[in-house]
Formats: sequence, structure tokens, C-alpha cells
Amino acid sequence: MQPEPSKRDELYPLAVHVARKLGESSVSFLQRRLMIGFQRAQQLVKRMRREGVVERK
Repeated sequence: MQPEPSKRDELYPLAVHVARKLGESSVSFLQRRLMIGFQRAQQLVKRMRREGVVERK
């Protein structure tokens, strides 16, 4: 069984690092910092929330 796409996203560790270091985890922030599209940024933020890395504001 393959993991869901967001589980194997190679940008996830970088997104977590950026969110923790800079204290920001909004979709638009990750879009700008990582130069990615809305949907991918949204998936990363949802995963970080689901895994308890960041909290909803």
C-alpha cells in the first residue's frame, strides 16, 4: 500500500523547519517561502496540523 501523496512529500521536512523557525504556518506563507502552489501548501499545512506540528490560529 502506497502512502497518501502528502505523506511522501519531499518538501514536508522543509515546511516543518520553516514553520517552526519562523513561527508561521499559513498556506500563503508557505506558498511564498517554498515557491509552491496553493494546493500543495494547503496539503502541507493540513498534515502539520494533523500531526500536531502546528496549531490552527
